[in-house]
Amino acid sequence: MRAGSRANEETEVLPSSYICMTTTKLSRRLTCHLTSGVPKSHLLEKHGITITRKFLEENTEMVDMCADVRRLPILEALYIKDINPKLNVQTYELQALPSMRRKKGSDIQPTETQSKEEQKSSTNERRPLTREAARLLLK
Repeated sequence: MRAGSRANEETEVLPSSYICMTTTKLSRRLTCHLTSGVPKSHLLEKHGITITRKFLEENTEMVDMCADVRRLPILEALYIKDINPKLNVQTYELQALPSMRRKKGSDIQPTETQSKEEQKSSTNERRPLTREAARLLLK
């Protein structure tokens, strides 16, 4: 089983990354990204680029592997929290990490009337996580 592939999209505008887990073969996961998903929509909408298999294969890096399917969502969430990839915008909280769950009402977008300080104190704000700490959490 494979987990934690990261597709790096080196475009002329800005480099972007996306972390995803998979229990299928990597080639099948890449095929899924060719037909739909965040990498495809980002490249098309923001850069006018149609994603190709060659592009995906050349810009995909295996970050980690884990044979325990129960740990995959946790490992994925830890890498997302640690690396903070541009394309992994969480619509919902990182379910695998209880410390990252949002409190009721915190998923509401900040309004123009809120001060910068109020916006910074969001409960879903990502904090730095070292790889060593991630490894300790997975033991």
